[in-house]
Amino acid sequence: MPDRHIADPLNLNTALGMGLDTNGLNIGGQLGFAQQRINATSALDGDTWQINYLYSPLSSGQGWHFSAGVEHNHTYTQEGKFNRYRYRLGAINETNLAGNIKLFSQLSADYVDIEQQSQLNNGGANLSFTFLKVWNERWYNQLIARGTMALDGHDRYQAGAKITLGYRLSRQWSWELAYRYDFDKVERVENEETSWVFGVRSQF
Repeated sequence: MPDRHIADPLNLNTALGMGLDTNGLNIGGQLGFAQQRINATSALDGDTWQINYLYSPLSSGQGWHFSAGVEHNHTYTQEGKFNRYRYRLGAINETNLAGNIKLFSQLSADYVDIEQQSQLNNGGANLSFTFLKVWNERWYNQLIARGTMALDGHDRYQAGAKITLGYRLSRQWSWELAYRYDFDKVERVENEETSWVFGVRSQF
């Protein structure tokens, strides 16, 4: 694979990172190989986490790359808070745009399993776009927009956006400041959250 930017979603380098937001400290890392990687992130208390796999067989970077993942979070209903597991399988396409901007489009399907609320379990379709703009050797921006909806009649919608300003101290280290918005609706219960995130990335 070509030598990729530290914030590139298809970067296969082994990496570590941590971020601080309104919910506390989050830590993560990835183990990279020639054409694939495994990465995981978790809140410090382990209450929310996700594990992802990426298979990227194309030496040019153009074309389709395949991903899978599982994440643990929570669903809030009128009966209370319940553990939620989301299983996802999808593909990512990379496109070079004008102005040294890269666009990463991801289309995936998922299945949501909500503990003790099996009537809310559902399958959905996900679409997300990541724009990476590298201004110079140091500064970069990343914009992520994503949406999800159930495909089996459930009233489930999710949407999110995140804009990041990053500064590369070196090829191996960078810091990031981001603003994030998330919206989650399951049946008649809605949750909305905004937060600032400060994070540090390292790659090897």
